[in-house]
Amino acid sequence: MRHWVLAAYDIGNEKRWRKIHTLMHDYGQPVQYSVFVCQLTPTDEVKLLARAREIIHPEEDQLILVRLQPIGRSLNNRIRSVGRPLTSLDIKKLQF
Repeated sequence: MRHWVLAAYDIGNEKRWRKIHTLMHDYGQPVQYSVFVCQLTPTDEVKLLARAREIIHPEEDQLILVRLQPIGRSLNNRIRSVGRPLTSLDIKKLQF
């Protein structure tokens, strides 16, 4: 079963940041500079984390994945922001 997953990362080196950013585009849609919304199966999560481990420096970098809920349930009213409106998150576009 696929779940909505919020992925965020803090990478201390520009070269590694670019690699992680490129990797994340394989799995989801960016909603902020280093934040993505993804639709992942448990297998996708394992693959993403394995690929990320090959890139990140474990003492300097961090990638976190937060499972939100199963696909099919709307994310509307679950994501709130302050300041600039969240315009890049188009739920219809996230249907891979």
